[in-house]
Amino acid sequence: MSRPASALSSVTRVRRRAVALSLAGLFPWAAVVWAEGFYLVFSFGWTHRALSGFTALPSILLAPRISTAFVEAWGFASALYVLALGSAALDQWWRGDRRVTAGLLFLAGVNVLWFTLTLSGQRGITVLPLGLCTLWPAAAYEYWTLATDDG
Repeated sequence: MSRPASALSSVTRVRRRAVALSLAGLFPWAAVVWAEGFYLVFSFGWTHRALSGFTALPSILLAPRISTAFVEAWGFASALYVLALGSAALDQWWRGDRRVTAGLLFLAGVNVLWFTLTLSGQRGITVLPLGLCTLWPAAAYEYWTLATDDG
């Protein structure tokens, strides 16, 4: 009887890890606010002022203009997040290491923080680092699942 309960617990844990990783990339990573409006920054792009449209990450990163520190930090955070997804998939289907996944999520959060600090340095702009509320708990959960693993 203990074997089916253990298998059920393992399936539940895998689903929870998948949900935690997915939510970390789907929720907004930052809210940029200024006197005339706001926009949201996601791992895959950002909205236009007052949610009037959306621009995807590749079109922003590949646009011919001078690169700024905050755009580079955001792009790097997105790349780290994609690597974390790959690391989690590798852990699920082959021989991955959850510490690598947790570390990549933590570093993605650090880059989101850097994004918010560099963009907030501009006059009249306030940036709320919402991604820290999803990336760092997801990293902690990844590490916790490793520390409490039965096998």
